[in-house]
Amino acid sequence: MPKVSIIIPNYNHARFLKKRMTSIIEQTFQDFEMIFLDDASTDNSMGVFAEYANCEKISNVIINDKNSGNVFAQWDRGCHYAKGEYIWIAETDDYASPEFLENMVEKLDKYDWLGMAYCQSVKVNEDGTLTGFPQPFKHSARWTREYINDGLSECYNYLLYANTIPNASAVVMRRLCYNKVGGVPLDTHLCGDWFLWVKILHQAGIYYSARVQNYFRTTSSSVRTKITGTKIREDEYFKIADYMLLQSSHDPSLMRDAAYQSARLWFERLLLGGADWRSIFKAYKKILSMYHSVIFICWLVFMFVLTFFNKSRNAISRLT
Repeated sequence: MPKVSIIIPNYNHARFLKKRMTSIIEQTFQDFEMIFLDDASTDNSMGVFAEYANCEKISNVIINDKNSGNVFAQWDRGCHYAKGEYIWIAETDDYASPEFLENMVEKLDKYDWLGMAYCQSVKVNEDGTLTGFPQPFKHSARWTREYINDGLSECYNYLLYANTIPNASAVVMRRLCYNKVGGVPLDTHLCGDWFLWVKILHQAGIYYSARVQNYFRTTSSSVRTKITGTKIREDEYFKIADYMLLQSSHDPSLMRDAAYQSARLWFERLLLGGADWRSIFKAYKKILSMYHSVIFICWLVFMFVLTFFNKSRNAISRLT
């Protein structure tokens, strides 16, 4: 039985595939299987993969006749074939340092309460040029050093506000945890990774290495590039915030943070024209049924008045 199952989901990444496969095969930690999935690529991906098809580490090759339309469906399909204790989703436009798996597995073996381990990533463009770090976060100094954290603390201090684990290729997770939370949400197209981290970290802890061991490819044709900033991302973010609000019902301080963040998101959506008053009243009725402190209610009233004033002023300015 392999220690690690490496899921390799590919779609039209022929030009990057050799770099990815080489970076896996040259890992210093060698107790792994590879599960390769191709989502009906129209480029020369399968021609490139043919060079590796007879590698003894490859346990499954799954080739779709028709594109699934959702990379997370490919992740989940690969995970169903996994036999290892740990799962690494190694996306084919990214690549890793040789010691990546060794370092992640060492921490997961040492601390059995961890659900996932990840490392610092650096962005790489289509030409292979390093272009900087992917996380311009409010607490960016935090990611300059190694840490181990309780999962709930990670969720409600960081992941509630942003996806602070921006690239799945930097993560190794415990397969038991993945299965326990039902896998990656298949009703998502952009934030499924973010949602998955949140679900796992409601069950287990997290380790982070500040060493750059993952190279995160950003291209103009990637799904993330095409969808970021659209209503799809916004809608999926609301699902995550709602999930965290429901999950925090046992802890008043966590629920407070989740309630305020959910409320702030809905106000932003209303101001930007992404929701009507009926939708927002329905959302706040749900939030208030779970969290109804006097201070929070007063804050909601203030925000409603402010939002109504801004929308009225904008409407008047358009008329004049």
